[in-house]
Amino acid sequence: MAIPRKVASVATACATAVGLLLASPAPASANVSPGDYRIAFEKNGAEMVPYAGATVRTDIRVWPADHVGMQWDVTYSGHSSGMASYEIRNLRSGLCMQPKDGNTTANQRVEQTTCSNRNEQRWHVSDVGNGAHQIIPVKNTHLGVTLENPSWNGSFLKLGYHSSANPDFRWRFNRV
Repeated sequence: MAIPRKVASVATACATAVGLLLASPAPASANVSPGDYRIAFEKNGAEMVPYAGATVRTDIRVWPADHVGMQWDVTYSGHSSGMASYEIRNLRSGLCMQPKDGNTTANQRVEQTTCSNRNEQRWHVSDVGNGAHQIIPVKNTHLGVTLENPSWNGSFLKLGYHSSANPDFRWRFNRV
């Protein structure tokens, strides 16, 4: 027995309103799989590196030229808020990326420090289109990684309130 079109439309509208219809999921982390990367700020191509290529706890910045310490290991670390989360570890130092002192607040710098498997060191890597991604701390998904000065290709990383439309939060993961 066929369901009249009007009844089907009303049923579809109601189901959609309460979230019962299955839609194809958004590609959270599309094109980024676990592996080794050089991570570049999309606007100027400068790449993440611990300050001066350090192998000790230090702030992370971007740099426009090839520099020691620019390679990062992205490792799947589970799910949080329905999205895959990752640990981002510097290959040279073996240290993990986290908000400075584990403090996930706006304008906080991003550093590398001893890996501890804590949520402060877990990140969502969200696809924002055209091969770009946002790096979002699991502990505060309103924030994302950007630069203190997005127009300077030697700037330090910091957390800020992100928007998928804001080019200051777009990163390229280039496999090495």
